[in-house]
Amino acid sequence: MSGTRARPVPAGACRAPAAGFPTSRTWLLMLLVTLCLPLAPAKVAAQLPHSTAEEARGFEVLDASVRLQDGIYVLDADVLFRLSASAREALSSGVPLNLYVDVRVMRSRFVLDKEVFRTSVILRVETHPLSQQLVVTDSRSGSSETYASYGAMLEGIRHVRGIRLLAPNALAEGESHYAMVRASLDIEALPLPLRPLAWISPDWAHTSDWTEVPL
Repeated sequence: MSGTRARPVPAGACRAPAAGFPTSRTWLLMLLVTLCLPLAPAKVAAQLPHSTAEEARGFEVLDASVRLQDGIYVLDADVLFRLSASAREALSSGVPLNLYVDVRVMRSRFVLDKEVFRTSVILRVETHPLSQQLVVTDSRSGSSETYASYGAMLEGIRHVRGIRLLAPNALAEGESHYAMVRASLDIEALPLPLRPLAWISPDWAHTSDWTEVPL
C-alpha cells in the first residue's frame, strides 16, 4: 500500500490480522498465483495448433534474390511477418505498426566488410476505425491495400518485390559484393507510453536474422 511501512512484530507475540489486511495464508495464495501467471501463456500456446503457436516467434526472411531491372539491381524478398499477441492487441486497439524491410549492400574485405549502400521499405499497418479491416501502406509508392483478416494481410505483404538498390557500375570493379536483408518492427514509431515496455519485453522482439544474397 503506497506510503505505508511494515513495522516489526516482537518475537513470540500473537497479533490478529487487522481488518481488511491479508493474512499470511492470503499472501501465500497471492504469491502462488503471481508465480503461475507467466506460465499460463506458454501452456496455452502449447495447446494451440502449431501454426498459431508459431505466430509469437517474430519475423523471418524466407527467401531473397537480386536481379537486374532497367540497369539497376533490385531485391525481391519473401518475409513472414508474424506479430506477437501483444503487437496484434495493440494493432486492434488502433496503434499503427511500422514493419521494416532493411537492405544493405556490402563490399567483402579481409578484415571488416564495408557498407556501400542501404535502403529500407516501410509497411505501415493499421486498423481502420470503422470497418476494422487492416490497411497496409507501402512507403515507396504511398499506395494502400486493405485486408479483411490478419491471415489475408500476412499473405498479402509476404512478397516484397522490386526493392531498388544501385547500378552495377556503382560497385568497385573487381571486388566482391553482397546484399543483406532483414525484417523488423520499429519500436520507436510506437506511442511513447508503449515504448519502454516494448524495448524490454520479449513479446515485442520481432527482428529477423540477416539473410545474405550475392550480387
